[in-house]
Amino acid sequence: MNPIRAKAVEWAQKTPGAFLRCDRGAFLYVTNAPILGTVGVPEGFIGEVSGELLFLMPADRWIEPFVQWVKPMCADDPLFHDFMRFERRAVDAASCALWLEGLKALELGLSHPARENYERRVRQCAAVTLRTGEGGGVLIACAACLALMDR
Repeated sequence: MNPIRAKAVEWAQKTPGAFLRCDRGAFLYVTNAPILGTVGVPEGFIGEVSGELLFLMPADRWIEPFVQWVKPMCADDPLFHDFMRFERRAVDAASCALWLEGLKALELGLSHPARENYERRVRQCAAVTLRTGEGGGVLIACAACLALMDR
């Protein structure tokens, strides 16, 4: 279990009867914890309450722990090693959105064509980053998601 999921599950388990599911919308997880008495958001997450549900998204601070967690599993993945050049770059909205999509794909699974489409979009984002010299700090986490999908 990746460290982001582990933290969210640990938090949700503190509330008896709470569920934690992968969100099909703009967030990573959705939970009913607020109606069961839990107040607040787990550390390292951004949350938004809508009705009786709390929607959660990992904050940028999860990028580094996620990459460090996956590094030993990606020892021979060429794309991951190639994308290490983006490791210390600025975080931008485009690569963050791709990373969130990759995390969801790990949770829900992807068909082969969807996985290929995801990889193409990650590579396109990397090409734009190299051309403009801006952002790309989350692309290594996207490459990590791709490597995990192939395991």
